[in-house]
Amino acid sequence: MSEDLINTGFVLDPSDNVATLPWGGRAGVAIRLRGTTSSGGSALTLASEIAPGHKVSLTDISKGAAVLKYGLPIGFARLDIPAGALVHVNNVSSRFSAPENENDNAPDTMAVIQLDVLVQAISAVLEAAGAAPEPAEDTARHLTSAEQCGVSTHGIRRLPALVARLRAGGINGSASPLLQRHGALISVDGLAGLGHHVARIASDSIIETARETGVAVALVRNSSHFGYAGFYAKRMAQAGMVGIAVSNGQVLVGPPGARRAIFSNNPLALAAPVGSDGFFEFDMATSVTSRAHIAMAAETGAAIAPGIALDADGRPTVDAAAALTGILLPLGGEKGFGLIAALEVLAGVLPGGAYADQVVSKEAEPGHAEGTSHFLMAISPAVCGSEETFRERMSDLEQRVVNLPMAAGTAPARLPGSRRVALAKVAARTGLPLSKAALEVLTKLTGEAGVQLDLVMELSA
Repeated sequence: MSEDLINTGFVLDPSDNVATLPWGGRAGVAIRLRGTTSSGGSALTLASEIAPGHKVSLTDISKGAAVLKYGLPIGFARLDIPAGALVHVNNVSSRFSAPENENDNAPDTMAVIQLDVLVQAISAVLEAAGAAPEPAEDTARHLTSAEQCGVSTHGIRRLPALVARLRAGGINGSASPLLQRHGALISVDGLAGLGHHVARIASDSIIETARETGVAVALVRNSSHFGYAGFYAKRMAQAGMVGIAVSNGQVLVGPPGARRAIFSNNPLALAAPVGSDGFFEFDMATSVTSRAHIAMAAETGAAIAPGIALDADGRPTVDAAAALTGILLPLGGEKGFGLIAALEVLAGVLPGGAYADQVVSKEAEPGHAEGTSHFLMAISPAVCGSEETFRERMSDLEQRVVNLPMAAGTAPARLPGSRRVALAKVAARTGLPLSKAALEVLTKLTGEAGVQLDLVMELSA
């Protein structure tokens, strides 16, 4: 075998046409295949660079064909995928989606854009809609980070709604949050500003305070949707802290059987530094799936999986459009509903802002302030030793997890966050690939704002 044959891909079922690649690899490198494979071979050459934890195609997969893992379809090819290629959201629809319309011959176009160029473009779009430079840049960096880390549900697709709310006055684009410190606790009034800006300032304030006091908490009220919670927890981790971020938001979750939502799918994130440059980043919504995934399915008319949503009458549904008029179900049933309620105490009631169904819908009332509230906490490892010791202990924890003995054909265990770190590094080095939908949004909004969109390359399939 070639000396480059250093990676292993795990095939979980004989009918699979994709395999998980836990350790990543570069184009032209051969990988070993463990388990059984429909390709009939024991090695495969990578056609493109693939980050750890992602999937590689074992055979040529035609546009519209099912993408199989565990012997089951996890999605459908949005375009022809050659053997050895990265299998990701840019070329595969989700498992909630049906195959593309055979009569739709429009090419699925992608572009590659450098991260700093995307930040500048989004900032310019937001400023043209009425945001001040600093809030616009904070929001642009957050949306770009979401795309970079593979959290595309909170990336570019959020930009049109932000522009609309800025124009309608539901978000005060020039607001700078007011902070009042009470010992290790900082009370923050977001003044209905851009949530990404409000939460960034609040996070930075408790990082500085925690360096002095060992632990600090920010209670934020009168903000707006702040994006993905892991961004702020990891920001604290990048400063050597253990970071925690919780938020409430648009009301969309209720207990099983409910005909009306009462809570948001309150996200919970916890991040910490690992070793010299790694990060633990746990980030989850507390509903079975996010509303963004439901909305994406509704846009294409695709069905959703059973057990994740109810219609307006409180009945289970697989109709995405009906789910948008109904409610999402909590992760873990009644226990999950209890967790959401507990997080609402921290992120809604405690900060003194809107809580539960007092939060205004950013879609139904774009001209009104949301009143979203956040809970942010930074803990300095120095309070129980030193940051260096903590990083070493986190590294040891990681090794204990990744070295767990696993069943044959099962990918190695990993700590939360490793996939996002790997994706971010690849995007920083090679640029960010944009899906057709993301490119259309950017092209439209930059055109309206009179901004030149500088793409590195454009590809049509």
